[in-house]
Amino acid sequence: DSLTFNSINLITGMDVGLHSIVPGALLNENFDISYELGSLTIVPAELTVTAGDQFVSCDGIANPFTHTLEGYRYQDADSNLVVSGPTYEILNSLNVPVPTTGIAPGLYSIVPSNLNLVQPSNYVVNYVNGEMISGASPIVLVTPGPVSIGGGIAQGCVPGVAGSRSFSIPTFPE
Repeated sequence: DSLTFNSINLITGMDVGLHSIVPGALLNENFDISYELGSLTIVPAELTVTAGDQFVSCDGIANPFTHTLEGYRYQDADSNLVVSGPTYEILNSLNVPVPTTGIAPGLYSIVPSNLNLVQPSNYVVNYVNGEMISGASPIVLVTPGPVSIGGGIAQGCVPGVAGSRSFSIPTFPE
């Protein structure tokens, strides 16, 4: 019968950074054996945060922001990696921040940032902006001719694709 020996090697870390590789020992009286440490560089993986696109309807109020995270490795997931975030900012075409209410008609960027991960993190976070289209468009309806029962002035907005707001024309006494 033969006897087989296997050496066990060791690495000094599994997080991002520079680590040493320590070779296992082999003993034999017939050889002069020497060992040297090796080096291992672990680079971070990319984790991409993409802001969800959204449509703002008549009320001019942004819906709750959404995002997707892509690039997890092994058993990592939101539940064991993300501490908080991301946060969001809405920018107009001039890259000026706008509030989440009273959003005028137009096209905006949704900018995600500040995703906080458990440390030490093995990821580099990349952010991808989303788009926001505001369909808020105030209009004024005026009935033709003199004001009569069922006539008058009403303010509202052009219904958007997502959740339109309706209005009624008030009734005035004759």
